[in-house]
Amino acid sequence: MPLHPFRSGAVTFLFCCITLLSVFGAEAKDFSEFPQFQQAPKIRIGYLEGGPYRNYHQSLVSFINGLVKLGWLEDPRFPEFSIMNNSREVWEWLVAHTKSDYLVFVKDGFYSSEWNKTLRPETRQTILNRLVKNPDFDFMIAMGTWAGQDLANERNQVPTMVFSSSEPVKANIVKGAQYSGISNLHARTDPFRYERQVRLFHDQVGFQKLGVAYEDSPDGRVYSAIDDIRKVAQERGFEIVECFTLNNTPDIHLANASVSKCYQDLAEKVDAFYITNQTGVNEENMPKLMAPLFAKRIPTFSQPGVEIVKFGALMGIDNSKFKEVAEFHAKAAGKIFNGAKAGDLPMIFEDPARLVLNLETASRIGYTPSAEVLVAADQIFRAIEQPETTRDFSISPTTNNGKKWRIGYIQGGSYKSYQKSLVAIVEGLMGLGWIERQTVPPQENDMDTDKLWAWMASKIESDYLEFRPDAHYSANWDKKQRPLVKAELIDRLYTKNDLDLIVAMGTWAGQDLANNQHHTPTLVASTTDPIEGKIIKSAKDSGYDHIHAKIDPDRHERQVRIFYDFFKFKKLGVAFENTEEGRAIGAIGNIEKMSDQLGFELVTCYAGFSELSQEQSEKNISQCYLELAPKIDAAFIARHPGVSLSNLPNILAPLNKYKVPSFSQGLSDEVKHGTLLSVSVRDFSGIGTFYATTMAKIFNGAKPRQINQIFENPPKFAINMETAKKIGYNPPIEVLSAVDEI
Repeated sequence: MPLHPFRSGAVTFLFCCITLLSVFGAEAKDFSEFPQFQQAPKIRIGYLEGGPYRNYHQSLVSFINGLVKLGWLEDPRFPEFSIMNNSREVWEWLVAHTKSDYLVFVKDGFYSSEWNKTLRPETRQTILNRLVKNPDFDFMIAMGTWAGQDLANERNQVPTMVFSSSEPVKANIVKGAQYSGISNLHARTDPFRYERQVRLFHDQVGFQKLGVAYEDSPDGRVYSAIDDIRKVAQERGFEIVECFTLNNTPDIHLANASVSKCYQDLAEKVDAFYITNQTGVNEENMPKLMAPLFAKRIPTFSQPGVEIVKFGALMGIDNSKFKEVAEFHAKAAGKIFNGAKAGDLPMIFEDPARLVLNLETASRIGYTPSAEVLVAADQIFRAIEQPETTRDFSISPTTNNGKKWRIGYIQGGSYKSYQKSLVAIVEGLMGLGWIERQTVPPQENDMDTDKLWAWMASKIESDYLEFRPDAHYSANWDKKQRPLVKAELIDRLYTKNDLDLIVAMGTWAGQDLANNQHHTPTLVASTTDPIEGKIIKSAKDSGYDHIHAKIDPDRHERQVRIFYDFFKFKKLGVAFENTEEGRAIGAIGNIEKMSDQLGFELVTCYAGFSELSQEQSEKNISQCYLELAPKIDAAFIARHPGVSLSNLPNILAPLNKYKVPSFSQGLSDEVKHGTLLSVSVRDFSGIGTFYATTMAKIFNGAKPRQINQIFENPPKFAINMETAKKIGYNPPIEVLSAVDEI
């Protein structure tokens, strides 16, 4: 058995002697980059990144292709991944599909700080603890500057290669361009890369005032190469005009907005612009960034490279292929796999000087490239490409390459709005022509969906869609059953790949599928607040390419404001379970916000439901409103498992006794059963058409993340006149004229 280059095993004395003699005194350059023997056990590889970034995904794929070329593994035949800045997708593919006699990509070996500066120390500590205490990694990929900084220390003794770091020397990852200073660390360097870029830009444009927007932090200054720009500015005699942005923040909208503002401000002051590496410079944000620069006819150079030129920058260096750099990394890794010390290997590798131009941008700013520039350009874009998020997708019926689209369903349990939403989706799809028109039969129970789904699977006629009969999942509101149902469905999505879209009905279902454990397009429906429920990151961005969740971001605030406009209460009572889940279901954060804005006091009572029976949940919520009734002058009945139609008389009795007006967060059937007011959603057709249109766009090629999530319910109200009489409320004509249901 040959000696493993990282972990020694039981070998014969003779083989040990031969092996030691063969490597004794060998320089790193003398080690082969090709596999020399079958590894036993295999080399275990891990991965760390600061957060998702477009270059990381491409660098990882190209590195793997470089290792394939050297023979370290078979071609994993990467698919076209759903999002080009998500390296986790690549890693999961490698874990599942790698065939190699030498390497293994560890299943739980992917770490990311998600650009969260608070999370970063915790992630760093977790990975270092794993590397120090009986390390189960033999080689670490440190993708980007954050990752390189976090693993470049004495605690980490595992061979580590740093990828895609702008300036590893200035970022204090390595000691110098030629030697890392740490025996187990290797980082590719190109010490004069950005100086060359700025000189090339100045040669072509001859600017006097160069605009640069970047985050004024140690990391931000490294990413932007501001020291290199200043060096060339002093050398060439031009002025740098700076503006500071937000970078490496988990909220991409904040990053986008800060960069947009800087570009708007600088456009008035400069005659050229150097577009730097940062999260706010991205495909989606480029049209907004370029607009003020186009208006002032300002030439631009893309530090990030070809992708940003494609979307509107004038010029840059083509680094899109990553092939040469990746092969440099792969050859170095091969030598490390064969026993070379990472810190002994050469680190300098200069980017090939390939110019890329955008001719539409040149025309819009009045720049005419010389014949020499056109000849030297390695790639030319004749038009500015539009980001996919701005494209409109068809909603016309289409098959999945001649086959029907296969649809599945998951819910946390039965709930009154789920069945209505599902029927509305079916009728919406009929209206768009995806399903033959037919009458959906009334259901025996207006809360269950299992029999409705069985009818859909067997009776719906469609040339385009198939509702799979074995794909209805429900946890039945059983918290012990919930993780089992989730695991069963995700395993099916990951291994069988026999569903093309999932309808996730309600908060539980949305939470269970809003993750990177699968990548099947998922339509999240009928949730109270998908942001507070941590299903999506914001109203405009789900945070996952495969997730879409309808949201009316001001819905619950509007409800409270309407209620307040009617009664001008001073003390609003609300009962809920004081847990993350209980607050999300009841949209408590929205109610608290309106309390601050409108100046009323929020009087709360905690009614538990976790791990409790339905009967106990109902008792708890009833007891809360019994306690609240004498203390308040209005009650907002938030969603809670104990707020059932059968329990409403118990909830409302003390409120009516103390003549407290009540507003139901739920549907108008709660008004029918005694609550004074609510928003009326008698007609689900608008919601159904919204869901159906979203599904149609997904089947026509849109990523769920690209599609608008915002849908505002029409401002219609429901009122119970018997309850009004009981509490002595005489609604004015203005209220009655606005009511949709009485």
